[in-house]
Amino acid sequence: MFDTLAVAQQLAAGGVERATKPRSSPRLSTTASSRATTSPPTSSRPALPEVRAEIAALDTRLSTQISDVRTEIANLVGTVIATATLTVGILRLIG
Repeated sequence: MFDTLAVAQQLAAGGVERATKPRSSPRLSTTASSRATTSPPTSSRPALPEVRAEIAALDTRLSTQISDVRTEIANLVGTVIATATLTVGILRLIG
């Protein structure tokens, strides 16, 4: 269990004034103490090969999405250029 009183006493003994001590919430103390006293079950941790496979799959999906975005941007730029060219041509015919 995380002993906040002991930490406060150690800070005071080290010369840290009470007003300058960091304030933590009870939730932080509870979280810190539960992490210190318990370890996660090993069965819930994925094996390294599984993690690597997941990273590779994410990399593939991200690469595909980036490629799709680049294609969409290229199509948009092409449309803008074509529209601008057409507009300029029409304005020359009119004017």
